[in-house]
Amino acid sequence: MRFLFQLNHPAHYHLFKHAMAGLRARGHRVIVAVRDKDVLLDLVEGEEVVNVAPKYRKSGLASVGRDLLERDRRVYALARDFRPDVMVGTAVEITHAGRLLGIPSVFLGEDDARVVLLGSLACYPFATHLLAPDACDNWVWNRKTIHYRGFQKLAYLHPRYFRPDPARVTMLGESYALIRISALAAYHDQGRSGITRDVLRGLVDRLAAHGRVYISSEKPLEPEFANLRLPTNVHDIHHVLYHARMYIGDSQSMAMEAAMLGVPNIRVSDFVGKIGVLNEVEQRWQLSMGFRPDAVDRVTKQMEAFLADPGTRAEWRARREAMVADKISVTDFLIWFLEEYPSSVALLGRDRDMQLRFIDGRGELTNAPA
Repeated sequence: MRFLFQLNHPAHYHLFKHAMAGLRARGHRVIVAVRDKDVLLDLVEGEEVVNVAPKYRKSGLASVGRDLLERDRRVYALARDFRPDVMVGTAVEITHAGRLLGIPSVFLGEDDARVVLLGSLACYPFATHLLAPDACDNWVWNRKTIHYRGFQKLAYLHPRYFRPDPARVTMLGESYALIRISALAAYHDQGRSGITRDVLRGLVDRLAAHGRVYISSEKPLEPEFANLRLPTNVHDIHHVLYHARMYIGDSQSMAMEAAMLGVPNIRVSDFVGKIGVLNEVEQRWQLSMGFRPDAVDRVTKQMEAFLADPGTRAEWRARREAMVADKISVTDFLIWFLEEYPSSVALLGRDRDMQLRFIDGRGELTNAPA
């Protein structure tokens, strides 16, 4: 089979990298279309990259619209020439090109449809199928959604695919905290706030009393923080996160990654309480703690509680093990789903418990249903 994967964000490469490798190993042709976003071009080095979309937009709905039309044009031309059997991704343009060309599109999302309403309206009506975690509410498009028992981040942070390597973080020291600053440039981030300079200064001052502090930032750092910029290779970020004493940031994605790794984490965001997957992670598994940007005192109090308790990391690791034991290996499920598509859709419709075969290694692809 022939597959076209569209990646518009660094996190999307991690989401699909093992599935793409698995499909290639099983004899399928896989090509990757990307856009120039953050460190994405660095991450896909070595992949068969065939299309680079324009530079990431600045802001504003008009800019978003122009950007989308250009991406639609490029992906349409690419799909017309390559003729994939299925297009896969987290990008709106595969659904538009797929509808125009009669090629099935499978869109993966983890944000509730009403949280990213404009994106949902532009994408979901045109997608052939949607894949989303159980906790994700796709509203009127739930009827075309295949909900799976897992989280997107488990596609690359499940123990079957991620092995933390301490040798890759030795330069960071034995005890450090990680702060992540997001650019908040996506259309659904407009008008949202996160960690301000003053809040960042206070966090750094308190954390520095307990060990080293590193900052990973999507935007330029002020001179006073420049010496704290994380110095590691982009491919090592999840090893850095795993070995961190704790994580604080305004990135929802990295908070989810920290949760998947059992790292004590605090997210500072206006989205607190509004995203289904994060609500499950926080309320059911107690693997994240969210506070609004105006609750700085509560953030500080919780951060200091983490630092004061030497058993915090072990407790969070145990919670993580319980969560993983309840979820499927998302990558193995995705490989099977795509390789058997569209028969896989019909099978899941008849027997949703089939997903249980992908829990804890029992869903080896050689044993997966045909």
